[in-house]
Amino acid sequence: ANGTPGPAMASFTPEQLLAPPNRRWYPVIDYSRCTNCLECLDFCLFGVYDVNTLDQIVVQNQDNCKKGCPACSRVCPEQAIMFPEYK
Repeated sequence: ANGTPGPAMASFTPEQLLAPPNRRWYPVIDYSRCTNCLECLDFCLFGVYDVNTLDQIVVQNQDNCKKGCPACSRVCPEQAIMFPEYK
């Protein structure tokens, strides 16, 4: 280093540096448990779920899911809906 300042470094607070990366929040269906009752499709207000050409429930619009809302997993009678980011 010859003493000339390099490009300005973005400054982050310690809290920002220690925070976990901002991961995406979305549901995952466990098809080994799912009975295709479509409760989640009927319940979700955000259009996350849809059915495919075989009338099987699918997570169609992951990014419509509201971060921190695991409500569809609570309405599922088979506990077939998991959230990778839900503790």
